[in-house]
Amino acid sequence: LKLVMVVRRRLPREYRRYRVFLFFSAFFGYGCYIINRASYTTTIPAITEESGYEKDQLGFITSSFALAYATSKVLFGILSDKLSPTTVFACGLAVSGILNILFGMTKSLHWMVGLWLVNGLAQGAGWPPVAKLIRNWVLDHEAGRWWSTISISMNLAAGLQALTSGTIILFWGWRFVFYVSGVIAFGISVFILSVTKDSPREVGLLTLDELESKKQEAKQKKGKHSEVAQQTPKWSSVFFDYFLLMISAGYLLVYAIRVALADAGWGQLYLIQEKHISKLEAADARGSFELGGMIGSLLVGFVSDFLVMKFPTVGAHARVPALCFCTAVLAMALHILIFSETLTRVWVAGIFFALGACVYGPISIFGMLAVQNAPKGLEGTAHSVAAFSAQGIPLNCTSVVGDLSIDTVYCQLELSCLDFRLDTWPHMWDGNQQC
Repeated sequence: LKLVMVVRRRLPREYRRYRVFLFFSAFFGYGCYIINRASYTTTIPAITEESGYEKDQLGFITSSFALAYATSKVLFGILSDKLSPTTVFACGLAVSGILNILFGMTKSLHWMVGLWLVNGLAQGAGWPPVAKLIRNWVLDHEAGRWWSTISISMNLAAGLQALTSGTIILFWGWRFVFYVSGVIAFGISVFILSVTKDSPREVGLLTLDELESKKQEAKQKKGKHSEVAQQTPKWSSVFFDYFLLMISAGYLLVYAIRVALADAGWGQLYLIQEKHISKLEAADARGSFELGGMIGSLLVGFVSDFLVMKFPTVGAHARVPALCFCTAVLAMALHILIFSETLTRVWVAGIFFALGACVYGPISIFGMLAVQNAPKGLEGTAHSVAAFSAQGIPLNCTSVVGDLSIDTVYCQLELSCLDFRLDTWPHMWDGNQQC
């Protein structure tokens, strides 16, 4: 817990309690979002067995959810800048929980599609408000560890759902998976509304920017001037900023690698068909990928925080070297995976561990860079624009592989990693750019 608590030498004692509430609200709240989202995927076999629906019919439910989620993520990013991020976060979770309960009650395919599409819209209220709350309550040199620690709730929640859903289905049926996840989500949403505050100003404390300005009296006048200038930020500074476009391109790249290796199931298929690895070893590789993702996300968050503290004049741009390192490792690991003729079980597990670590780590960094370089008041919008660039990948991945083959796609991703590594290098220590 000390990893996400207040750094006492920097913040007064009064902030500590509210930050602890924020951490637990964000961690368990976002975990409930993931549990609700995973309820359908873990129950597909049971639904198919009971209802007799074909795979393409149930796949249509998944596609409708993905399309709605990609759209709503941008919408709720903008709303979190205009409305209370706590209210947006909690209400989205409550609505998602209610929709899960209703989904468990319905027997009609049309109702299933409609309810899960609306659930996709509600799921978009998950991470953008969290990004806004972290920006309001967490100092820049702490953001990496907060962001990465909260984001691993996604991995833990997905694993918990996979472990418990089988038992629930066995004893009570697949509908109770939706009932249980919905009730828990609704209860957590009430907790979030009752204990989480939007910003320090809401409880009579100075904002972090004001606190830093007060500590540096020599720059107090400059701090006040910048605050007034940022009260009316322009949207064009977000949508037409070169640095944000670079962040979006990087987000697209690492998310494409994640889909190509894990989400679409190509990684295991590639190992079995092309590398002649057994199904058990391929499953171990998938597990190594997720384990590497959890450890890599935490490690990259802590390292990037260290770089921000080490080079304070550069600001959030000090996190860019961590991105350069991860993309270089991704290119190297993909090269070994593609061109190695014989791979032992240990080698496969090691390669996928490195790939997972260097995929999930940058995903956190890209989000932080978008938020920390955004104008004051448009943090949620900037994060949503960057994250939206990756959401179209799952919708088009099947047709891409059908045209090019998995081997070709992996080669192109390797070259893209090297190209992105070279493109980000000039911006490594440029602390003057801002979205």
